[in-house]
Amino acid sequence: MPGLLLGPADVGAVMAAPGMVVTDRYEQAGPLLPGDTVSNIDCLGALYPGMEPAYRGSGYIGFQGQRVAEPGDQYTHLVFQYVVSFPDPVAAQAFVSNSAQTWTRCAGTVLTYHYGDKKSPDEDNLIGQPSSTDSSVSNLDYQEGGGGWSCSHVLAAKANVVADTTACGQQMSDQGGKLANKILAQVP
Repeated sequence: MPGLLLGPADVGAVMAAPGMVVTDRYEQAGPLLPGDTVSNIDCLGALYPGMEPAYRGSGYIGFQGQRVAEPGDQYTHLVFQYVVSFPDPVAAQAFVSNSAQTWTRCAGTVLTYHYGDKKSPDEDNLIGQPSSTDSSVSNLDYQEGGGGWSCSHVLAAKANVVADTTACGQQMSDQGGKLANKILAQVP
């Protein structure tokens, strides 16, 4: 499954940001860190990709991911890309369909993420209205007070694989969808 993840050059091409690099790798869904809280745990997956509470009970069997950004701490583009395998295509599709229902219930609400480490300020993000097809769900989310910072988040299934991508920066549109499509194009 790691071979399905896009290289930094491919991610940079979609984001119009050459020079992006992989800054972190993940082999399991991300838990909330000790002390971190969110205002509505049920809506976490509508905003943040690859989070364990969103995948809990889904039956997934494999998980690989990456964080991709410009080098250093001052990035202007940020991408999270995950590939998640399920036992069969039915289970992968069911995860996307169930997620689409959750995203619809969460649309229009503000999700507050409180970091327990006290080093990072709370984040308030408006969850956008999702759009879905038979095999995908997508939305645009906006950080309150972020000066136009937004994220294009997409879940899409092909065969027994789900691509869970988020592309963040100024004035995002469908970059998350373009990344998910490139990932799933590699799935037989």
